[in-house]
Amino acid sequence: MEAMNYEYLIRAVFKCGRTRRFGADADIFRGLERVSVPFPGQKSVDQYKLGFKIGEVAAYLHTALYEVQEQYKDDKMFISKIDKCLEYLYEPSLEDIDKCIEEAWIAFKEIGLYAG
Repeated sequence: MEAMNYEYLIRAVFKCGRTRRFGADADIFRGLERVSVPFPGQKSVDQYKLGFKIGEVAAYLHTALYEVQEQYKDDKMFISKIDKCLEYLYEPSLEDIDKCIEEAWIAFKEIGLYAG
């Protein structure tokens, strides 16, 4: 479910469809989920692939959250909530990215921002 929340978050910010904005695709997040567990027969996760995917997802989220801050710069409460979400992306992990998406959606719903 987080994959779709990720996609809808990007789409809500940029008011676009899935194919209209780089990053607005749940498959990018699903790629992160796939590399975060070891392949059958392996004992550990490929740290290079995991780091690459975490960076990719975090970069798209970072761009979207900065953009939404610019769009709603007069709403100080909203800006502070988005700042908290951005803090999760300073040294991101899969868990931090999940928290970022979850808290960003709470803030988005409070101002009535949805993917359309």
